[in-house]
Amino acid sequence: MDFILMFKERLIYATIFFIFIILNVFWIINLCKNLDKDPKVSHLLSILKICLACILIIIFSLLIFLSLMFGYNS
Repeated sequence: MDFILMFKERLIYATIFFIFIILNVFWIINLCKNLDKDPKVSHLLSILKICLACILIIIFSLLIFLSLMFGYNS
């Protein structure tokens, strides 16, 4: 019984994890599309925004992955 509950919880967390990644990928694509629309913003600033988004995705993905893998020690 505990295995089924643990599996359901991990499935919910994994679903949230993948939804988060998909939303962030769409956000980066939207940032890339807006590079050409705004001539006032320098390309360096836009590249920094994209790099910041990628770093945030990696950090949050690692945190969620680690909490999934090591959250059930009992």
